[in-house]
Amino acid sequence: GFCGRAGKPSQESLTSAASEGLGLLAAKGPVYVVGESLGTGVACHLAGHHPEQVAGLILLTPFDSLTSTAKHHYPLLPVGWILRDRYPSDEWLRGYRGKVGIVVGTADRVVPAVLGRRLHAGYAGPKRLWEFEGEDHSEGSHRPPEWWREAFGFLVEPVP
Repeated sequence: GFCGRAGKPSQESLTSAASEGLGLLAAKGPVYVVGESLGTGVACHLAGHHPEQVAGLILLTPFDSLTSTAKHHYPLLPVGWILRDRYPSDEWLRGYRGKVGIVVGTADRVVPAVLGRRLHAGYAGPKRLWEFEGEDHSEGSHRPPEWWREAFGFLVEPVP
């Protein structure tokens, strides 16, 4: 249902495809997962359902749940009743204890920074938050090489 795969794009089809891909990669060594926007929900699913295979996460413009994001944009609608795919990232991360790096932009109009901060605050494992002043949603992954070195440095350095 996405990028040439059969079926319809949905939480089930995306998380299933990601789990399949993780299974192929995990045999080759540690797997670090980077997710952006909706992909952060998929990344959190992988970490929560396969904690022994995911060595660390970088989440760019994440949300604590897609339901929270929908409620932000449509506060008068009963989105909790209507939304089919919920991507409960906060719930999926409860059983994960690997390192998680979170990037938020303070001017994000799609996924407000408060939702990424909430995900960060609720995560019990080793974590790091990067906030970029004035950045909107589409700027999350546009980081210079130095930042990517810093982010992956955080993931691979031993936990004290």
